[in-house]
Amino acid sequence: MVSSVEDVEKWLGQPLPEPYRSFLAGVTDDFPAANDRTLVYCSASVVERNETYQSRLYCPAHVAIGDDSGGMFLILSLADGSIHRAGMGAMTPDCLEPVAPNFTAWADAGFPYEGRHPT
Repeated sequence: MVSSVEDVEKWLGQPLPEPYRSFLAGVTDDFPAANDRTLVYCSASVVERNETYQSRLYCPAHVAIGDDSGGMFLILSLADGSIHRAGMGAMTPDCLEPVAPNFTAWADAGFPYEGRHPT
């Protein structure tokens, strides 16, 4: 059973980028964002959702860390810490849409799921 950040990192086979790692370590249940639509997953949900949707197979180097309650995953790039979104049925690198340049920017903005960050 997954219950910690370390369990998630063991499952992934690599460390999570900061500051997402610290955020995940501080939550024990899924975190409903202020907009009442975005749900940021706890450790157990991260593994369960990614196993269910086979994200390691279809979207390597990324992990679903939440959803918008409407069929879109919120996805963290394990390479650079950026946040993206993609449909739950189309979670492949070519389908990712930018949301925020990093977890801090996403959290500070209230965990929005629409729009693009500046390039």
